[in-house]
Amino acid sequence: MRLFKVTDATGDLFDTIWRWFTASAAIGPKSRRGKKFGKFGTGSIILFPTTTIFNENYIHIGKDTMIGEHVALSAGMMPGQKCLTNPVVKIGDRCLIGRGSGIVGHLSIDIGDDVWTGHHVYITDQSHGYLDISKPISHQSQP
Repeated sequence: MRLFKVTDATGDLFDTIWRWFTASAAIGPKSRRGKKFGKFGTGSIILFPTTTIFNENYIHIGKDTMIGEHVALSAGMMPGQKCLTNPVVKIGDRCLIGRGSGIVGHLSIDIGDDVWTGHHVYITDQSHGYLDISKPISHQSQP
């Protein structure tokens, strides 16, 4: 059962509003959010919507790089954490990070120039212990 009738005109209107909203909410080098990054190259963009982004001052993004929708970018384990290195996450020039991906750095991740990833790729420089498969991962030591 339909609660309301969607006409072509209504659908077109919603599509136009959504496209305007997503373009306006994208993060670029001159946006308020973009200025929080350690570096944010000209011509680069993080598409909306994002998921988790924190400790931007430890994240450097090169020129002409596109980071897709629903991407998580973080330096450290929690917002406000003081990191040991800077940058913790470095993404080069002319890169494409596919939608739904996650880049979680703790010490150093350096993605070179002209790197393209697929959708839903997870990149980290840390992992969890898994030597004893009889224990849950949460009960095993961190590296």
